[in-house]
Amino acid sequence: MRYPLAYLDTFSGPVPCKVTAITFPGGITQLTIQLTATRGAYKRGEILDRHPYNVIPRNCLYRRRGSKHLRVRAYKWDCIDGRAVASSFAVTL
Repeated sequence: MRYPLAYLDTFSGPVPCKVTAITFPGGITQLTIQLTATRGAYKRGEILDRHPYNVIPRNCLYRRRGSKHLRVRAYKWDCIDGRAVASSFAVTL
């Protein structure tokens, strides 16, 4: 089974991870992630439960050419057939 790839948003920068489960304890969406790299205090293989706002799909995090600032496209985590699925969408104001 392929798990969606993502980044965990931390103070030390984005940490690569994969989303292994999506749950709804008490009606609140929660993602279970497994870290795929070691960054600072976060160790590879560690399993964490996080809010979807802290877990950014990899295709939604980008950097403009010549810039050091990371940008995030709008995204949403959904549960389809018991699996976590990320979808990005355009925001119109």
